[in-house]
Amino acid sequence: RLAAAAFCLGPSLAPGRPFRDSLMRGVGLRPPGILAGSHPWGLPLALRPNPPKMAPAPWKSRNIAVPTQMKSVSRVPMERPRGRWHVAGFGRNLFRRGREVPRRVASDGDMLDVRRRGLGAKEWRTLAVAAVIFMDILFYSFPLPFLPEYLGQLGLGGSAVATLISSTSISSLIAGVFIVVAQSLTKGRNLGERKQLQILTFGSVVYLLSALIIIAYPTYTALLASRVIMGAISQACWVFGLALVSTQTTPVLGIKAVSWLILGNSLGELVGPWFGSLAYDLWGMGLRPPYIFSSMLMLLTTLTLALTTTATPKPPSTHTHTHTHTSSLL
Repeated sequence: RLAAAAFCLGPSLAPGRPFRDSLMRGVGLRPPGILAGSHPWGLPLALRPNPPKMAPAPWKSRNIAVPTQMKSVSRVPMERPRGRWHVAGFGRNLFRRGREVPRRVASDGDMLDVRRRGLGAKEWRTLAVAAVIFMDILFYSFPLPFLPEYLGQLGLGGSAVATLISSTSISSLIAGVFIVVAQSLTKGRNLGERKQLQILTFGSVVYLLSALIIIAYPTYTALLASRVIMGAISQACWVFGLALVSTQTTPVLGIKAVSWLILGNSLGELVGPWFGSLAYDLWGMGLRPPYIFSSMLMLLTTLTLALTTTATPKPPSTHTHTHTHTSSLL
C-alpha cells in the first residue's frame, strides 16, 4: 500500500498510467480519475494547494443582470414575494414557495419601466402622430376625384391637373433634401421630443392656413400654392413623426407603433377620395365644402398636438460653459 501511494504521488506519464491504475486496483485502491477527476499528480480536490472556486448555482444567486439601454450592465437585488408555489428545481427543491423577480429600477434609459409598452413610453403621442399622418393623406387624396372637372370648368386641360399633382411631389422632394442637409450641418444634433412635436404642430397650422386660402380664393393659383406648401409640410410631418415614435420604443416593440402610423396612412387613402367626391359641389358651393370639413378636422388635430406639446416636459439643459467658450481655442 505504501509503494502504491508513493507511485501515485509522483508524476504520472501516459505509458505508466494503466500500470498504476491496475496496481492500485490490485491493492484495493481506486484510481484518482474515479476518485477526484484526472489530475497529473493524482491529488484529490481537497489536497491540492489551490483548489478551484466553484461558482454558485444559478438558482441560488441573489443577483441577476438586467439589460438596459445604457452601455453598462447593472445588477439589481432580488426580492422573493410570498404566497405562490412554483417549480424551482429538482429533487427535494422541486416545489418551493415564492419566486425570485428583479426589482424595477427607475431610470431614463431602462427598458423595463420606460419602453415596455407596445406603443412606446407615451401611447397618446403615437396616436397623435397617426392622426397627423391621416390628415396629411386626406388632404392629398380628397381633391383628386373632382380636380379634372373643376379645372375643366375653369377652361384648363389635363396638363393643369398633372401640374397640380406633380407640384406636391416636387416640393416634398426638395423639403426632404433640405432636412437631410440641415441635419448634416447640425452634426446630428438631436432636436428632442418637444421640438419635434412643435414642428408637427406648426405643420398642422400651415395645412389649416392653406385650406383657408382655398376657401377664400378658389382659383387655380391658390390650388397650386396650397399643393406646393402641403408637399413640403407633408415631408416634415413624416420625417419628424417617425423619428418621434422610434425614439420612445424598443426595436422589438416598435413594429406595433409603426403599424399604427401606417394604419393612419391607409385610412387616409381610403376615406379621402370618397370624402372628396361626396362633399364636392355640396349645396352648390363647388370647391369650398370639402375644404371646410377637412379644415375642421385639421383644427381638431392641431389642438390635440398643441395639448400634447404642452404636456411634454422640457429636456434638461446640457449646456457646458467650458466646452462652449473654449472649443475655438482647442
